[in-house]
Amino acid sequence: MTVLVLAILVSLAVPAIKDALARQRGRGAVEGLRATLQWGRSEAMKQNVPVFFSILPSAPWCVGLSRGLGCGCGVACPDPAALLTETFGVGFPGVSVASASFAGSLCGSVECVRFEPQRGTAQGSNGTVVLESAVGARYRIIVAGLGRVRVCVEQGDAGAPWPHC
Repeated sequence: MTVLVLAILVSLAVPAIKDALARQRGRGAVEGLRATLQWGRSEAMKQNVPVFFSILPSAPWCVGLSRGLGCGCGVACPDPAALLTETFGVGFPGVSVASASFAGSLCGSVECVRFEPQRGTAQGSNGTVVLESAVGARYRIIVAGLGRVRVCVEQGDAGAPWPHC
């Protein structure tokens, strides 16, 4: 009888655990993307050079941070030291880029933002990246013209640490 009760409790808990893990993967991807953008802004000011954040939204999605225009995410930089970081979406299973758009066309067909060295302002700003988790939660990462990066929740995930959009 005890084994039967235990089996029923476990069968009820497994779906809830899977949903919680999917939400955590989504939150982790959002936090990683936000941190990468903020780090890019600070590196531009620290190194006194423009820093480019680029994103390729197709599967598997990729984000890159570099001191060179158009390198990263599979595109070799002329100077290998110019690539600051590169993150692929395969590290966040079940999380996809629903959309990515930045104002302007600094990087041709690749969506990107350029952080300026003097004040950390963002060219190609007023942009957003929307990530979606496997459980349907959608998160919006926004880069403002002054370089400020913020996050809000478009749908789902009521317990997220960010406000709703």
